[in-house]
Amino acid sequence: MLRLCNFLGINSTPLAAQFFFVGRVSTRSFASIRQPRRVAPKGFLYPLGKTRPTKSHLLNPSQLAAGCFVLTLLLLTGCASTSKVTLQSRPASPETSAYAFNGRVVTKHDGERSSAGVRWTHKGVEDEILLLAPLGQTVARIYSDAQGVLLETSGKKYFEQDAETLTERVLGWHLPLSGMRYWVLALPAAGGGADVERAENGQIKVLRQDGWEINYTRYAAESADSLPLRMTLQRNGMEMLLLIDEWEI
Repeated sequence: MLRLCNFLGINSTPLAAQFFFVGRVSTRSFASIRQPRRVAPKGFLYPLGKTRPTKSHLLNPSQLAAGCFVLTLLLLTGCASTSKVTLQSRPASPETSAYAFNGRVVTKHDGERSSAGVRWTHKGVEDEILLLAPLGQTVARIYSDAQGVLLETSGKKYFEQDAETLTERVLGWHLPLSGMRYWVLALPAAGGGADVERAENGQIKVLRQDGWEINYTRYAAESADSLPLRMTLQRNGMEMLLLIDEWEI
């Protein structure tokens, strides 16, 4: 409860110690609270123009406790209803389906570490990847289609036939875009052999393809066709951690 109150910005001091009343407080219920008696100013805690409340209108400790419990339930319900993780099944193939996700990416390469928010949108042969600063500003945009790959950053534009060469030259790390459009769905890329290790529930634990090793450590659900939420890609000293917060299928 203390962590919940701190997270929500609610004072964690017991409610009985935060409120003062017009009248006497039972010393049996609040024997441990020793503070000067305070008198509410006229019009405080009741509508203007009304008379001061009688003892029968004041909340007793049991009513305050019940109110706190109900408030906590409402706050927890609100937090649960805003969860971003959805439990849709993955599409059969990125060649015939569209998808998008929001998340974070952390890369480690040649002793350097970088991180960014990521928004990836896929449709047919087109992919758009936005790399975002902590406050949501776009710091780089990668757009890929049948013509090639365009990267925009710091007001400059760069173009190559493949994303791997382009990101290595401009960003300093290797983005295997042609394979990742499959791997983010926990699917082997089409047109190439792959070594796959599966868990007992049928989900892929490890996928090895094109020199990359992809470890899946979290899924949205337990079903075999569930969408992955956390994966690590490794190849020749390059490591990329992808955390997915929200899927749009």
